[in-house]
Amino acid sequence: MVVVRDQQEDMTCTDETQDGDMQDFSAKNTANNDILVDGLCDGSFAAEVEENNSLCVGTRYENSSSFKQAIRSNAILQNFAIKIKAIDKSRVIAICTFRGCPWRIRASICSDGHSFEVRKLISTHLCPGVNRAGNKQATSSWIAHEIKDIVKKNPDVTPKDIGNNLETVFCLSLPYMKIWRSRQIARDQMFGSVDDNYMLW
Repeated sequence: MVVVRDQQEDMTCTDETQDGDMQDFSAKNTANNDILVDGLCDGSFAAEVEENNSLCVGTRYENSSSFKQAIRSNAILQNFAIKIKAIDKSRVIAICTFRGCPWRIRASICSDGHSFEVRKLISTHLCPGVNRAGNKQATSSWIAHEIKDIVKKNPDVTPKDIGNNLETVFCLSLPYMKIWRSRQIARDQMFGSVDDNYMLW
């Protein structure tokens, strides 16, 4: 999984959320599940995005990085911004960046010592949302993670086709060069960089 760079971290923060305020949450359905990849319809992409980034109490993730990737993707899908309020080896707490919004999620480490499980979730949002075109959470590393399956199927997929996929699923309108860089990151992660491959010879 791609490690997500957190905007804010507070290692000393305590969790003051009450259990009574927690409830299950499931992501909204996208308007269109038919995604064009290099001229071919790939309806599984949107479905996989929804399934992989749905949040609810009891959901387990491979590690803290996987959990942070999932809540970032969910935030972009739902059109709100989040920040990490507290993080250490045993827990991750994230909140909505909008002041006064009650949305909050906490995941804790499981008995296996590496996976994380969502233990508490306040799903209510009272924020106006963010500008999708300028959503700062859609970083190049996040985009690379979301498009890795598309790039694996077709390493030469054009940035335009990738942009169309992201706009359909996430309602994001991103700059061409940002998508190009993200495609390159995804290629390097799966196939190695040109320099790495050259070194093998």
